[in-house]
Amino acid sequence: MLMVIPGQQHLLGLKEAIYDVPYPNAVCDYTLEGLELIRADYVDSWLKLNQPKDIQNLFQMTPYYYKTGREEHAKLELLSSLSTQISFEVLQYRAIAQTT
Repeated sequence: MLMVIPGQQHLLGLKEAIYDVPYPNAVCDYTLEGLELIRADYVDSWLKLNQPKDIQNLFQMTPYYYKTGREEHAKLELLSSLSTQISFEVLQYRAIAQTT
């Protein structure tokens, strides 16, 4: 099984633009019952948006869009560009063989 989760710094630049106190994503325990973690890869890059519409499109694809108030939305509407890190963890699992 593959699972892709946001990394600790994912979209931190976006959060810095809307929140007074931005926060990194929580690091979760990778343990899943009945599965063994066999590989973890980290993907980090930067995203530079130079159009207000692109910034809004990114924002609307996130849970932050639905969890923030009008004040935070207004902060992003003032931006003409945004640079933010994108960070993912790609986790590969396999089923643990059952012994009887």
